[in-house]
Amino acid sequence: MELLPANQTEYWQEPVEQAPDEEADNGVWHHIAFRLQPDMLSSALWCALVTDFPSIQPNPHVLVYLINAEQRMALFPYDDRGMDVIGDNPSQLSDLYQRFNHYLLDNDRPLMARYYGA
Repeated sequence: MELLPANQTEYWQEPVEQAPDEEADNGVWHHIAFRLQPDMLSSALWCALVTDFPSIQPNPHVLVYLINAEQRMALFPYDDRGMDVIGDNPSQLSDLYQRFNHYLLDNDRPLMARYYGA
């Protein structure tokens, strides 16, 4: 099964879900999926990491998800403090857990330790 964009770029929209206690704003999420050349990785990370710093320019104010279909892994670099890593590749996730254990957040440790070691 091919999970990558069938074309060079895929684009779609979804309405922003509102919490019951929030005022409706009719917002829309715009999604763009494309193949990223390795030499553009630093630009994609810049887009992800400057989102929380409005005074830093350029600042596209976007969320970035990096997906490696071959490795069955996805990364969500959420700001300058870190990233979430998910996937369907237990050996790769376990390796990352062992190598970068000292960077893991304490509130996530019990669950990760259960899956990837003590």
